[in-house]
Parts: sequence; structure tokens; C-alpha cells
Amino acid sequence: MYNQIEFMSYIGRKPIKILSDTHVELKDNDVIIQGPLGSLQYPQVEGIDITIDEKVIMINEPTNIKYRPLWSTTRSLIMNMMVGVTQGHALTLKIVGVGFKAEFFNEKQGKAISQFEKGSKDCKLSLKLGYSHPIYLDIPSSVIKFDLYAKGTVLYIQGIDKAVLSSFAKSIQSFRPPEPYKGKGVLFNNEIIRRKEGKKK
Repeated sequence: MYNQIEFMSYIGRKPIKILSDTHVELKDNDVIIQGPLGSLQYPQVEGIDITIDEKVIMINEPTNIKYRPLWSTTRSLIMNMMVGVTQGHALTLKIVGVGFKAEFFNEKQGKAISQFEKGSKDCKLSLKLGYSHPIYLDIPSSVIKFDLYAKGTVLYIQGIDKAVLSSFAKSIQSFRPPEPYKGKGVLFNNEIIRRKEGKKK
């Protein structure tokens, strides 16, 4: 069994393979990865040395022990970038509740639209979650695919930046977190809500 330090070392030492359809470079101490789905940039942090050759990215073991916790974290973040620009990251949300739904809204046209308009700043996400007015959210530029199913109650979102995608999904959920009595709210796919029995009269 690995202890925590050994496990971090194990992760940190693993090289990241540079895929044939990507371009990787170090520029002004930043790691830049370009792929078929887009480009991402990671600012190199103090104490972490990164080397790149034709085939792999290596996150070298820190000489100062205080930077060791960042070793495996840096490797994981750069690996997520590689996956993001080649395959993308995806997640699914479910909206549960009578009348609750999501739709796309074109701010310039002032009306709902049927499909996600990638790259358009006018395309917003409109959420109807039981409040007196819809909630409008900007869609991150790193989102490359966004589909609505089941009359706007199932949201499939794909993006190249895993951290931004997760933050966006949590932002959507924050407007109507799942409640344990009726199970209404915004849920991540496969999220299980422990139901509570309502107060008996």
C-alpha cells in the first residue's frame, strides 16, 4: 500500500505522452498545449520544473520538499489539458421539478433559440427553476458542445477545460441545489440524494 507521499511521487514521475495531433511548447514559463479541439495554457508555478521533448512532458521531482505536494497536482492538471484539447471533458446534469427546465437564449435577439451557438457571446443559458424570473448564465468559451434533452431537463456539456466545466456545472446547480424531501433541483448524473421523510401532521 502506498502512503500519501509515495502515491504523489508515483503520479508525479509518470511522463505525459505527447499525442501526434497536438503541439506542446513552453513559452514565458507557461505550458501551452494545442490540439484539434482548442488550446489551453498552464502557468508554471514556482518550484516545479517542466521539460518537454518530442514525445513526452516530464514534471521533474522538486528539489525542495515543500513543493512536493504540487508535483503530482501539476502532472494531473497538465494531463487534463492534454485530454481536454484532444477528446474533451463531459458531464451531464438533470433538472428535476415541475416546470423546471433549461433553454438557450440569444441576448441580442431577445428570444429563446433551439441550439447552442458555439463562440457566440450572445448565446446564454436560461434556467427556469421555480423563481419569478429566468436565470441567465454566460456559457464559458471553453465549452465546445452543449445539448439539451428531455424538454430541457437533461443537460450534456462538453468542454476542453475540466476545471472551468466543473465550476460552470456547480454554478448551475447552486441556483437550485437538490433538496432531500421531494428530490427537486439540479443533480449531477448518477448523483444520489438521500431522501428525508417530511414532517407528519
